[in-house]
This record gives sequence, structure tokens and C-alpha cells, in this order.
Amino acid sequence: RAIWICKPSDLSRGRKIFLIRDLNELTYDQQYVIQRYVERPLCPGGYKLDLRLYVLVTSFQPLRAYLFRDGLARFGTEKYDSAATDLGNLYSHLTNSSINKNSASYGTDKDVIGAGCKWDLRQLRRWFEQHGLDWARMWQRTRHLMVLTLLTLVGVVPKSPSCFELYGFDVLVDQALKPWLIEVNCSPAVGVDCDADERVKTPLVNDMLDVLELD
Repeated sequence: RAIWICKPSDLSRGRKIFLIRDLNELTYDQQYVIQRYVERPLCPGGYKLDLRLYVLVTSFQPLRAYLFRDGLARFGTEKYDSAATDLGNLYSHLTNSSINKNSASYGTDKDVIGAGCKWDLRQLRRWFEQHGLDWARMWQRTRHLMVLTLLTLVGVVPKSPSCFELYGFDVLVDQALKPWLIEVNCSPAVGVDCDADERVKTPLVNDMLDVLELD
């Protein structure tokens, strides 16, 4: 049976997200987005992950976008099991770091992923190479996904030569190395709360300022 993931349309940090198996079970008190759950995600060490990727858009007419060279792999902190009956275990099903940093296993040394719940992309790429997985193909498909998503806005966003936006793309990769767009965040948080954040977000902010100065 399908699993559905239900998210409030105007909240962040994983708040009020829940999973159901039957749409007839759906109850809500505000506007929600309902997505078909990807049941076979890629799970290093048995832990579900998604990618947080950063794209700076300085113009939609013409489209001018810059993908930052690094990003974050964000993990659940309890092992994932698609057959589990407990859909309420958010530490297994959700990868939001705002949720997983409250897990009892957050600071423990977990299989493969270690302590915490984040890697940078270089760590993830090494894991791909160690397991004979095609990083280049996955990354190319992910880049195409982001470009196609931005193209849907070209005719919608008015021409504003003095404006820009930093987007945080959240992408889930399944066992077939197919990327799935989860959501796109405007003005994603660039605060630092772990070593992986420091390695990714500090250069991100510096590079973004350099690009804006050049543009």
C-alpha cells in the first residue's frame, strides 16, 4: 500500500509533518501539501537521506542561476524500514535536521554515517565511489531537475534587475539513483550548528557575495 507524506504548506523545520497509508485518514487544520512517499530511498548504513542543494538566482529574465559546488546530505538518525508499521517514528522517516538533532542517537556513532546527521557532498561522493555507484549520472540528473524546476518560473517572476534569491533545493535520491524533488525553500537558513555546516555554509555565503558583486 502507498504511503503519503503530509506537510503544512507554510511551515518549516519539519513541523506538523505526518505520514498516512490511506487518504481517507487525512485530517488537517490548515492547508497541506500531500505527496506520494518514495518508499525505496537510498540509505547509507541503513539511514534515509536527502540532499540540501543551494542555487543563487540573480535573474529570471533571462534566467541566470548558479549552483553551489557543495551541499549537505541530511540523514535520519534511526534506521529506515519501509515495511515498519510505525509511521510516527519521525527520526526514521524524516531527514530534517531540526527534528533529528533532538534524537537520542544524534550524538552517537551510527553505522557508516557516524555522529550527528549531516555530511557534506564530498563525503557522500566518497561513499558512492566506495560502493561502485555512479555519482556523475546521479549528479547530472539532479542538475537537470533543478534547471527544469527553475524554468517553470521564467514566465511568472517579473523582471527585477536589482533582486536576487537564494534557494534551498531538497532532493531525495532513491535506490535506482533517481532524484526526486521534495521542495524548494526560499532564503534557506545558513546558520552553522555542526562541522558539515561550517564546511558548506561559510564558503557558500562568501561565494554568493562574490557572485552578486560580479553581477
